[in-house]
Amino acid sequence: MSASRLAWAVLVGVAIVVAAAAVPVSAMLASHGPPVPGSRSLPGTPGGHSWGPRFVVNFTETGLPAATNWSVSVAPSWSAGPPAISPAGTAPAWGWSGSNSSNTSTVGFALPNGTYTFQVSQVAAGSALYAADPAQGSFQVNGSSAAIAISFSSIPLFSVTFSETGLPAATNWSVTLFGADAGFGGWANPGRAGPDCYQNLTQNSSNTSTVGFLLQNGSYGFELPNVTAGANLYVADPGAGTVSVDGASVTIDVAFSAVPLFAVTFSESGLAAGAFWSVQLWGSSGGAYNGSNTPTVGFELPNGTYQFRVAGPYYGWPCGLISPQFGSFTVNGAALTIDITFATETTYTVTFAESGLPAGTNWSVGLFGGSARGGGWGGGGWGAQFNGSANTTINFTVPDGTFGFFVGNVTVGSQLFVPSPASGNVAVDGAPVTVDVTFAAITLYNVTLVESGLPNGTFWSAFLFNATLGGAWNATWNTSLSFLVPNGTYAFGIGPAANCTTIFLPSPASGNITVDGANVTIDVTFAPPTFYTVTVVETGLPANTTWYASLEIGGFGFGFNVTNGSSVGFYVPNGTYLVAAGPAWANGTVYVASPASEVVTVSGSSVTIEVTYSAA
Repeated sequence: MSASRLAWAVLVGVAIVVAAAAVPVSAMLASHGPPVPGSRSLPGTPGGHSWGPRFVVNFTETGLPAATNWSVSVAPSWSAGPPAISPAGTAPAWGWSGSNSSNTSTVGFALPNGTYTFQVSQVAAGSALYAADPAQGSFQVNGSSAAIAISFSSIPLFSVTFSETGLPAATNWSVTLFGADAGFGGWANPGRAGPDCYQNLTQNSSNTSTVGFLLQNGSYGFELPNVTAGANLYVADPGAGTVSVDGASVTIDVAFSAVPLFAVTFSESGLAAGAFWSVQLWGSSGGAYNGSNTPTVGFELPNGTYQFRVAGPYYGWPCGLISPQFGSFTVNGAALTIDITFATETTYTVTFAESGLPAGTNWSVGLFGGSARGGGWGGGGWGAQFNGSANTTINFTVPDGTFGFFVGNVTVGSQLFVPSPASGNVAVDGAPVTVDVTFAAITLYNVTLVESGLPNGTFWSAFLFNATLGGAWNATWNTSLSFLVPNGTYAFGIGPAANCTTIFLPSPASGNITVDGANVTIDVTFAPPTFYTVTVVETGLPANTTWYASLEIGGFGFGFNVTNGSSVGFYVPNGTYLVAAGPAWANGTVYVASPASEVVTVSGSSVTIEVTYSAA
């Protein structure tokens, strides 16, 4: 890669994480979820998973009609330790996700040792609903298969009928039902236990005089939306309420009464033909929105007082150019027309005229704020537009308002041209405006980094940072890379490099330089790092108990290792690491480590950490 010219932008939070592929590693330094008990390989490691021994857990049902589909959800018990994760399987009626289903009498799982919770969903079959006993519970897997018997019994369902009067024949109307067991189609909600869950709803509709549901015992809320038919709005009485089902069918009588609707028309003038505009309304009973690319926007409304807002053809159409843009009106037994006027907006040219640049040099200006909008402008005073040119002038077309501007630096050959003013404000008030910009040349110098130690063609990179100018990044496959910069003090950072087999660390990896009227060269030596072992040794756990340890690199990555032996290890280069030992469980008992975590520094030799487990 050739020398880079600085595109000055502040670099924040640069972190370099080293991961080695040159030596065997017991922990992959990457972010992963909690480890899997019994695992002998890392989560996310390519090439297959070995999660330790698994045992069959069968849920066997009685009471359902033949060939009825039913399901069971299984989850690890968080009070007992990290979760168990199952790989994909293909056997009929078997699966390895958290929820498996079957249309036979058995739903099966294959699970490692641990403690789990389960939940069995309710089942709708034909015109009946079936509930499981037990519907939920917990079980343990401890070195052998397990069987759990589930008994289904039918739940009585009763008709809840809403019977209406007052609507014209064949008018469609609907009822929304919500509550303890309201599920899709009016059925009790499958899979949700307890009578106090009011999160489910269903809506049934009809163009006859009745809307019906089949429900189990319980208390339900209901709502009836208003209905528009012809020139009338029909309002239900009751429009909302509760219904209790207690061993018998229920009928609720609903009387719709007609409320006359009247045309409210907004009529505009001033817009170009075909321009889209819109009106938003809100009143005591709710709101409405309508738009049009014709001169009128209409609503059908009952008597009442309403607020409105008019929006122009694009977001942020300037206040003061829509009259009225906001307001209120009252419908009182008659149609109503509201006239809206869109005024023509006058615009003016803002010209930025430069001097000092070599002829034909590209330069740019950004203009923002004020009442900037339209044609690439944003609205609400937050708009921005960027123009560039190889001529001596750059133009913007704007309405009256005050605008902020900034002019970018320009690099030509070995010189940086800095504008004056580089930023400021320009006020437009009924006339064009010209802003003069003078560029002054500043000499640039090469900061060159020259590497040694990398195999030919190895990719490597560096960044350079100045507190005033900002930062730049460059990378190459060659032995050197360069930055063009003015005089000043700079911090530099060099990242690790790697090829297919080896990682290389730079020396120096970072530092500071001063450019003072001359080019600067930085020599960088790359070498493979030496890896050392961090070993965690436990005492206190029963023999063959699965436990794990983790290693964290300063918040930038993790490694996990799992074992049922007495120690786990990590291969790492010199550095400071947070090592933690997680909880373990055996025969229904949870064990915790002391110390649970420890900060260790690897400096030229391996490190051993001892932890003691005891029952929680």
